Amino acid sequence: MTGECIDHKENPGLRVEPNFIDEREEQDTMLKLGTCQVDKHELAKELREVIRKYGFCFEAEMVHMQLMDAKGSTQDIGQNRSQRATGRPESRDDQVGIVAPWGYGADLDTAQLPKMVRKIVQRLTEKGYRLGPLRDCTINHRTGSFFMIHPHVDPLTDGPHVFVLGILSGAVLTFTPDGVAGRRGVEVEQKSWTDDDLDVLIRRRSIAAFTGDARYHWRHGIRAGMELKAPELGAHPVVCDFWGSMKYILPRKEERFSLVLAFADA
Repeated sequence: MTGECIDHKENPGLRVEPNFIDEREEQDTMLKLGTCQVDKHELAKELREVIRKYGFCFEAEMVHMQLMDAKGSTQDIGQNRSQRATGRPESRDDQVGIVAPWGYGADLDTAQLPKMVRKIVQRLTEKGYRLGPLRDCTINHRTGSFFMIHPHVDPLTDGPHVFVLGILSGAVLTFTPDGVAGRRGVEVEQKSWTDDDLDVLIRRRSIAAFTGDARYHWRHGIRAGMELKAPELGAHPVVCDFWGSMKYILPRKEERFSLVLAFADA
């Protein structure tokens, strides 16, 4: 099943709201007024500064990337160094992540969140979502059009209600049944992890909400993507993903932030 906006009545526990923020709120620009520059302080700029201060990536997470052509020949293109900032204490092997000042779980202090993030939390409440206290705020930053996330279930201690807001680029978030052995390698890019996967098209500035079965009984991830060259995509090859089938292609931008917010029950 695919679609830009999934109705929560037909699909309990899974919903997408397009244009949750507007273009002005997303932009990362400077306005020039005479000889002065006025910082517009929109979301992309704010998240970029948070990643600069608190972003980290464990060595084990630096995915080695290869480009494969239609004939099966591969070309090494280095490691992906995606970063995240979170108030959740994390460690991997002998590495310890940076803990952002807003904290985690019952100790999360919303007053310490970035200004625009606080506005987004407030907007969710104003839209009528029945939510308890915020328990997790994680900011992910990915570049090079490499947005891949291995299928996973978020930590159970985060909370039962998860929201993912994507900016600067759209993405296809794929839900795959938990406990099912899926495909690997190139087959994933051609057919997805399983035949029962659910592709959710999340256009730029849209927010996905999932709870219940979608939160606990399905894993979610993003495929690595395919580099395509076609006149309608411009002069240069573009990394794309598909949603539902190879007939429906989503071109990616170079960079993407995703803001993950998780709440307790009301």
